[in-house]
Amino acid sequence: NTSQGAIDPRLRAPGKNVHEDLAEICMKALAHDPGDRYQSPLDIALSIEDFLEGEQQRQRGEAIATRAQETRARSEQTRREAQHLMECARNTIENEDEVQSGWDMRLRAMDLFHRAELMASESEEEYREALIHCPALVKAHAALAQSRLGDWLQAHRQADLSMQAHAHALITAHLEQIPSGAGSVHQSISRQLDTSTQYQDRRPETTTPFTGRQSELKGIEEAFTSGARWVSITGPAGVGKSRLGREHLLLRGHSCCGGAWHIDLDGATSKREVLNRVAQALHICLKHEDPTEQIGWSLLQRGETLLMFDGADLVKSHLGEAINAWLNQAPQIKILTCVARPFGQPTESTLPLGCLDILSAMELFIGHAKTHSRSFFVLRSQCRRLRTLVMQLGCVAASIELVAGRIGIDTFQHLVDRVSAYGAGSLASLDAVVEMSFEILDDSGRSALRQASVFCDGFDLAAAEAVIVLEPSDQAPPVLDVLQILCGARLLKRHLTPERRVRYYLTPSMQKFLTRRDTGKSSFDKAAVTKRYVEHYSAYGSPTYRSGLISEHELVCLQELSAEHLNLGAALLQAIESGAANEAAMCLLALHGLHWSVTTVLTPPQLLDRVLAMPDHTTRHKMQLLL
Repeated sequence: NTSQGAIDPRLRAPGKNVHEDLAEICMKALAHDPGDRYQSPLDIALSIEDFLEGEQQRQRGEAIATRAQETRARSEQTRREAQHLMECARNTIENEDEVQSGWDMRLRAMDLFHRAELMASESEEEYREALIHCPALVKAHAALAQSRLGDWLQAHRQADLSMQAHAHALITAHLEQIPSGAGSVHQSISRQLDTSTQYQDRRPETTTPFTGRQSELKGIEEAFTSGARWVSITGPAGVGKSRLGREHLLLRGHSCCGGAWHIDLDGATSKREVLNRVAQALHICLKHEDPTEQIGWSLLQRGETLLMFDGADLVKSHLGEAINAWLNQAPQIKILTCVARPFGQPTESTLPLGCLDILSAMELFIGHAKTHSRSFFVLRSQCRRLRTLVMQLGCVAASIELVAGRIGIDTFQHLVDRVSAYGAGSLASLDAVVEMSFEILDDSGRSALRQASVFCDGFDLAAAEAVIVLEPSDQAPPVLDVLQILCGARLLKRHLTPERRVRYYLTPSMQKFLTRRDTGKSSFDKAAVTKRYVEHYSAYGSPTYRSGLISEHELVCLQELSAEHLNLGAALLQAIESGAANEAAMCLLALHGLHWSVTTVLTPPQLLDRVLAMPDHTTRHKMQLLL
């Protein structure tokens, strides 16, 4: 004690690690002003007793947190053992004579994964218990913040805003209890939260399970980490290029402040169409005389941005030219493309993708089958038949998905028998499996698919009910039921628009198959289907005149002009007879008063469907766009 007051024990003996609460008790007992000291021995005794009790609670919390740390370490060790055992199962099951041994290893690995999850949950509960005894325990807050970060990333991946907000609030609460200088935990978590996307990005829907391909995912990440800015996933149709790219987008998109954007170029045929789709995905209104440059400036302002281009095989030259311009203009963007063959550009890194390994193919079949029948389960005695099935399908992901889509309609054994009847190697290509999937449909399903092929870029339920006619009409199921069955069989894609409207799309492989199948066949009355298609879409023309877009006099003049110079009346009849749905619809619109040039009427495929399906546009606006 000095004339100025007591010296803090922590300063007097810095090497003794005097507890903060005990130091405060000593400072109060030795206060210079008697009024600031303890007023009785009982007061100081109670303070010391409270300190000892708090110290006991702190020590108990530390012990529980240490136990939780050990439990988490055991969980990680068990997970590593499960991964090693799964890899052994993957190698063993390649040998046909050891299929059941490999399957047993897989079951043991799955059991270990389940145990690891249980231990991780137990560890979290122990950390929470430790905080009850010692609310300021840093190691418990750090561990729980890491767990909640995993929840936040999962919610961010699934676009679950409520779960994301809840996880973010818990992370913030835990970080408030961790000193900012406590090490890398606080900094790393804060950095991931701070660099999350600032844009309402456009991520793909994930309606199918992702199985295997961990080494390929790691390869994409390593390519970008090592400095690559453009990575192309290459391989034949159906091997899973798009699904792999979407998985990377979902896993790593949160770290891009400019957002992660999925751009589907399927069906695009020109550079202008490519740029329009990119602008639509990025919410850019193209007004500049050079759209490529305008998109590049927008990407530059966004900062680090991840763009994935899917279905770009038909526009590789146009897209490659645009990508090179954007890479030069916006140095922080990363490009991921999914194509059959590389672009051949010097700035491009390639990742060749082959078929799945056998165990991953079996897992993929089980995952898809369970989406159609929750009770689906493969017994140990059936694993050899499952291996034979996926081998017959060439371990092609899309083929497995198509066949697994029959679960719930056919039994597993029936599917095995169907596939085996085709002979070894006959279903190793996606086209062959698409043909088989079509042939095993009932009459209503086949008829609905063939009639739906007149739609080039999707259709809604109203259009389907107007165009698709199932025979005999008194016994045929409703069109909606047939569409749902086809979606379940993965022959149709169901998409929910931003306006919460459902649109259906033929898969590209099925569209290609139907076009090839129905060429020159008289059994399919495509003219009648095209006529119903035209009649349905002609309703979009009549509101145009009533809204005052053109006058009655202009309408008569245009009709005369069309009939005299463009001969659209004859072109309409010819298009209906030949089953050219888009040409017929556009000729009909022209006869109703839309003034088209000859090239506009006869050349653009898919134009009508795309304009009519555009969101946030009234009928009048759509007609103006068609003009």
